[in-house]
Amino acid sequence: MTVAERYQRYVGPEARARGAQLAGVVDDAWMQDWPLEVADTKRMEEFITLAEGAASGDDRLALLKLVLHSLDLCDEFSRRHWWCRVQQLLESCPEDAAYPVLYWSCLTERDDGHWEFDEELVGHFHMTTLARRVLPGTEVRFHYGAPHMIVVSELSEDIIKAALDHLCSAELIAKCSLPIEDSGVLRP
Repeated sequence: MTVAERYQRYVGPEARARGAQLAGVVDDAWMQDWPLEVADTKRMEEFITLAEGAASGDDRLALLKLVLHSLDLCDEFSRRHWWCRVQQLLESCPEDAAYPVLYWSCLTERDDGHWEFDEELVGHFHMTTLARRVLPGTEVRFHYGAPHMIVVSELSEDIIKAALDHLCSAELIAKCSLPIEDSGVLRP
């Protein structure tokens, strides 16, 4: 995976120190991959809230990286639970999120300027498929209109996961899992 240099943006020592202080995590100069080393799946709510309220782009980038590393370490259920908020966060600050999204999406830029998915790296990160949803032109389309029906643009694992993620993040999964007789739908 190669992200072109013009898209690369790194967290400097000052922003990292501020992010660490805000999040109450360790920041030592010897830490090679700081956000991974301090990631904590149990503090997702706190990390997301801090990133949403970050004052500067550099601070937001440091906290975004902490959020994304923590999210990648979550189990699948927790990743789905948090994804809606993380996606909103990433979409709310595209300049700050561009490099992390490209990185986690496992994309390679071709010589003609187009991007291609590096399919060999799809399983490299647990959240690669989720990160790709933030990229323009890769949106997963589905329509949820009733507890007993979801209309999808195609039948694929990604679409099914996206629909379930949406129901889960909207806390509708239990209601939508009822037998049709209990869902309030009238039968002829």
